[in-house]
Amino acid sequence: MTHMTSVFHGVEIPEALLAGEMQNHRAASLSEARAQAGRALAIRARLLARARDLGLHPEPERNEDGQEETAEEALIRAVLSVEIEVSPPS
Repeated sequence: MTHMTSVFHGVEIPEALLAGEMQNHRAASLSEARAQAGRALAIRARLLARARDLGLHPEPERNEDGQEETAEEALIRAVLSVEIEVSPPS
């Protein structure tokens, strides 16, 4: 059995993953929702790859409601905190 994939922004995305992500993207057309889902998954894949490149191993955190982030969410949070410098507002 062949697993179908598509490429978004240089990242190969399995069609099954893409189909699951599309429900999170409201758009005027199915093709627009598919493009938005593909972009989101490509960004996620690249952020996770960067976290691996940096050797990050963050512990998942809990929010004020007690919800714990997933291991992937923790990696994305960590890579963003390392890679993006935020200036305080003036």
